[in-house]
Amino acid sequence: QTTRALPGVRVVSVLSRLESLVAFMGSANNNIKRNMQMIAALAREFEENALGCDVYGEVHHSFPSTEQLCALSEERLWQLGWGYRAPRLYKLARQLAERGGEPWLDSLAALDDASLRAELVTLCGVGRKVADCVLLFSYGRDGVVPVDTHCLQMARRFLLPARTRNSNLSAALYEQIVARFIDAFGAQYAGWAFMMMFVGELSDFRKRVSADEGRTGKQPARKRGVRSPSAKRTRTGSPIDSPYFQGAVMAPLTPKCGGGDVDEDLRNVTDHPLISGMQTRLAAQKYRKRACLS
Repeated sequence: QTTRALPGVRVVSVLSRLESLVAFMGSANNNIKRNMQMIAALAREFEENALGCDVYGEVHHSFPSTEQLCALSEERLWQLGWGYRAPRLYKLARQLAERGGEPWLDSLAALDDASLRAELVTLCGVGRKVADCVLLFSYGRDGVVPVDTHCLQMARRFLLPARTRNSNLSAALYEQIVARFIDAFGAQYAGWAFMMMFVGELSDFRKRVSADEGRTGKQPARKRGVRSPSAKRTRTGSPIDSPYFQGAVMAPLTPKCGGGDVDEDLRNVTDHPLISGMQTRLAAQKYRKRACLS
């Protein structure tokens, strides 16, 4: 259902693996807007990295190098808004420098998923979920499913058997959720499937999914807590019961879900050379607001 309502959704590639690693490390117990502000603050700290102004007069910067990150003290990282994450980033930068910085991160691309993940989780502030995010978004591992809070909630609703829906996230449950996604969508694009579902849950996009349900004659979702008197709880945990999975179980999700082949350029995170990596989403939000006001 989501693939039909949102055919343009793609998993983009964050071109800088260092930026991806730092950004996802900072995303723990955080929200997207604040995380992007933290990344932008790091980038602005080094004026020599300025790329130029966009059409709105805003200056954009490339992400700092490992060497530049090592030049920042813990105190300065606190001042830049990294809070309790400042000591983690301080240590992470030095661990990367010891291993060879960006070239070391690039060299990991030759490893298989398990070996690559094992290398990343040795770094400060990087656990299984953060490592899997980096694999999906920076190493092109489209079958990797990062199990975060959002993924856990969707798995409880649509994938997990009733006896495990209230279980806390553990290493075993993490693996079980990944296996469920692979069973439903195939090993090659399970990560894409999760991101499609994730986007479909965002408030702005949920409206489009609901509108598509109305056009296709599907019953719109009831408000939380409102049940028909004759309704019975018959959910079995099968993905087929969910509108997200309609058609996807019989035909595993592929990047061609928009009706045409996905050009490799669509995997690049930016269309404009002055906007770098993970800063794109925050910049795009500003542009949309300005466009609405103009």
